[in-house]
Amino acid sequence: MSVAKKTTSKISYSLLILVLVFEVIFIKLAYWQYGRMNEKESAFKAFSEQLNQKAVPFDKNVELKDWKVVTISGVFDYENEKLLQNRHYKTYVGYRVITPLMTDDGDYVMVDRGWIPKSWDRENPEVLEDKKGQVNFTGVVRNIPPKKTFIEGPLYGVTKRVIKRLDSTAFPMVSEYKNILIQATTSGNQNIRSFIEKPQTGAMHSEYMLTWSCLALILPTLYIALLYSRRRKPE
Repeated sequence: MSVAKKTTSKISYSLLILVLVFEVIFIKLAYWQYGRMNEKESAFKAFSEQLNQKAVPFDKNVELKDWKVVTISGVFDYENEKLLQNRHYKTYVGYRVITPLMTDDGDYVMVDRGWIPKSWDRENPEVLEDKKGQVNFTGVVRNIPPKKTFIEGPLYGVTKRVIKRLDSTAFPMVSEYKNILIQATTSGNQNIRSFIEKPQTGAMHSEYMLTWSCLALILPTLYIALLYSRRRKPE
């Protein structure tokens, strides 16, 4: 076998290995996006189903599914209120106002009262307060996902009033409902925009899955076409 043929053979094997490596990567990425698509679709389906259900009183004996509509009453603890940073309203960046609520049973639960612009973190906290004493409102249950890593960045932002992620450790009084957040559908404060953060559908992940799947099909096709063209070349 000539030196040229040996070199060509080595290049072919190296190229085959490279193609196989990228093929595995593309397939895994497509499968990952497929899983993410199903997760998002399931979440959106649960969201649609639960919002069509009649509101039930918030109670520890009730199964608190994600997106369940509940009626709740209690007293807000404004002194321990936090601002969850980097939350969006349309194209604007701001905060979600997270206020602990002492329910009628004496247990505390975190309540997302709504969104405020970023500039409001410098305002007096009193301008965000709702009425004093007993409040009654309708909200949506959100289950806080468990931590995925043991190593996380700092919880607090520039001040102890600002938090970078939703974490019950920022609210020591919350013990019974550490993994529950209530998103209020309305706010008694005109400075706060209350709205439900709807889950996204799986459309975006479907597009990503299609992209990776196409690459997984195109790559071996190009490799086979390259081999075929080389074999047809005259010696």
